[in-house]
Amino acid sequence: MVQDPHNIVSPFSKINFNLGGVTINGHRLFIFIFSFIIISILYFVIQRTKIGIAMRACAFDMETAQLMGIKATTVIVTTFAIGSALAASAGALLAPIFSVYPTMGVMSTMKAFVVVLLGGVGNIPGAIVGGLIIGLVETYAAGYISSEYKDVFAFVIMILILLFKPEGLFGKNVQEKV
Repeated sequence: MVQDPHNIVSPFSKINFNLGGVTINGHRLFIFIFSFIIISILYFVIQRTKIGIAMRACAFDMETAQLMGIKATTVIVTTFAIGSALAASAGALLAPIFSVYPTMGVMSTMKAFVVVLLGGVGNIPGAIVGGLIIGLVETYAAGYISSEYKDVFAFVIMILILLFKPEGLFGKNVQEKV
């Protein structure tokens, strides 16, 4: 099995934009715009479509959703397909920034888990805010402390969230009936 990293070139990477004295790489701006569009579409699908309502119903209570006529297997397959498409698009967007190799997404996956915990499981606006917080903390940690330890800060935040606010910043504390 070949494990050599490969570099992918983006058509936007040679373009730079100067906005208020800040230089932004064209590919990173493309990632921001594309992510905003995808998040908006995902939010619309989950909040306003039949499959989104079915997803939320199954997430809340699978048995009751099935009793109401929702085909749980269809919802599970659709949810898995949406998640796979989002992961594939994330990989395609990150490929020009980082080298491509078989385990390139492991650290991103772990940080995504931290982002979901920080924002609150099942809360899309919370995940967006959590991602921005993690990004800012890592950027400032790399700039002011050391770039070697920037990944550590995400996991320190995860430990603090799990200790002090396990439902996340925007999550709801739900008591489960036994």
